[in-house]
Amino acid sequence: MGVIQTGVNAAPIGERKMRRDIGLVGLMFVSVGSIIGSGWLFGALNASLVAGPAALLSWIIGGAAVILLALIHAELGGMYPVAGGSARFPHYAFGSMIGFAAGWFAFLGAVTTSPIEVEAALQYATNYISGLTTISAGLPVLTGLGYAVATVLMLIFAAINIMGVKWLSETNKVAVYWKIAIPFLTVVVLIVRAFHSGNFSAGGGFMPFGWKGVFSAIATGGVVFAYLGFEQAIQLGAESQNPRRNIPLAVIGSMILGVVLYIALQIAFTAALDPHSLSKGWSSVAFAGKGKLFGPFAGLATGLGLGWLAVLLYTDAIISPGGTGLLYVGTSSRLTFALSRNRYIPALGARLSVRGVPVYAIAFSFLVGMFVFLPFPGWQQLVGFISSATVMAYAMAPLAMGALRLQEPDRERPFRLPGGTFLAPVGFVIANEIILF
Repeated sequence: MGVIQTGVNAAPIGERKMRRDIGLVGLMFVSVGSIIGSGWLFGALNASLVAGPAALLSWIIGGAAVILLALIHAELGGMYPVAGGSARFPHYAFGSMIGFAAGWFAFLGAVTTSPIEVEAALQYATNYISGLTTISAGLPVLTGLGYAVATVLMLIFAAINIMGVKWLSETNKVAVYWKIAIPFLTVVVLIVRAFHSGNFSAGGGFMPFGWKGVFSAIATGGVVFAYLGFEQAIQLGAESQNPRRNIPLAVIGSMILGVVLYIALQIAFTAALDPHSLSKGWSSVAFAGKGKLFGPFAGLATGLGLGWLAVLLYTDAIISPGGTGLLYVGTSSRLTFALSRNRYIPALGARLSVRGVPVYAIAFSFLVGMFVFLPFPGWQQLVGFISSATVMAYAMAPLAMGALRLQEPDRERPFRLPGGTFLAPVGFVIANEIILF
């Protein structure tokens, strides 16, 4: 299968072009906004239940593994600064057959994320506005009122995206500043207010479950999935002011920030626990009331008499998934654009408005979101499939990088991963291990 040659950025003569209105910070925040979702509220507890204090090692090892995948994407993004890059790199490397499957994996993972995040926000909001969700067959689903509110939110997200990529970038910046501030504030306050250094050796020692617990936390404790999302800068990279420079910097910078934050959260959580709660071991650590619903950090804040911090965390549980929902309406539309550029779907998907955005692709993301909100049987299985599809898209990047190094060795690479010939297959193995677990 052949390689797509030069000119991958260029739109046909006379066609509208995307506007390069996103700066480096805005592009990096696109990835940061995905990495720091509402999952941080539960990540430290889930990892600790499996690994104990050694969950700290899980975050370090998991972060190193995902950073490798990010570095691979950084090389590809610098080489090909195109919209929806995750759907195009395999196409450039392997042609239509593999590119078609990889492109659709990336699209499915992105387009369903926005409605899932909106539904998560409404589940938290139900504690303040009754009647948004209900329980059906043991699972939360939207009520009629909830569906109406979800529709309004998706319409707002679509409208912001249609206004232009600068609107998306600036709105996302506001959300991400909040997303960064609240977790770091939580870390500082908990460390200052309650730091029990003995917790790192309590409940069976630093590694009560051994190395098995450390690696189990990476796979099943949510560590790896907390780090995923760095590739969103790839999807919007073509709209950056200096894409060949900014895409690698944004991808790498977002991952470094994410790793530092999650490690700090794990340290703060472990140290802030009441030592008496560890008397029955780490697997018995639990929170009741709002701590169970909004996460262990909210429970710790309440127990320490930090009501103001608990309120901020309750609010974050609604804002964080909402901000992620806004972002994925934009990035999923760029993947639709890419599928159209690859000629896998009709050309309408790549048609741009006068503001330089793929307006029909945005509309399609909205419609898919409305479909995802519906309470279909077996929906949880579909969510599991979508998660696997997302990671399968990650797995294609190392293969594409290895192939393109052989096929286009002289092509300009603003960022070149040292030892890439060896690290590409390692990255492929890591992605497949994520799918396996």
